[in-house]
Amino acid sequence: ECRAGRPPPLTPAEFDRQLETKSFTSKKADLAQVQALYLHAYESRLGCVTELWLRELGWADAECEQLISVIRSGVLKELELLVLNLNDIGDDSANLLAAEILNGALPKLKELSIYGNARLSSRGLDELGMACKERRVGLITEEAGG
Repeated sequence: ECRAGRPPPLTPAEFDRQLETKSFTSKKADLAQVQALYLHAYESRLGCVTELWLRELGWADAECEQLISVIRSGVLKELELLVLNLNDIGDDSANLLAAEILNGALPKLKELSIYGNARLSSRGLDELGMACKERRVGLITEEAGG
């Protein structure tokens, strides 16, 4: 499980943009190698993930949108469980996530848990609910026993 303050992973394209601002002893020699190493790590580590527990990280829409960029990249093809409980995610991010679920960006997703996001209104939950129903994904919007 992740700890508060941890940012979402970067897509290789975003990593490359950030890498351009860094200093190297020999940028010409090192930049391509570092980019290739990140791409390999990104694909090999995220490509086999079946569960992402991203609860209580303090994530708001900016962090959720970065996660959605990762989802959109198609690397999470094995993901079955996504837990985003107790963050600060709002309707805009919920709508983007719903669109990616509908588009099949998470083809093996079985369950999405998103309770405890105070900025998430019934409108955002309805969008997620429709997308999850269409793709036969279980949606958890309340803490067990609550």
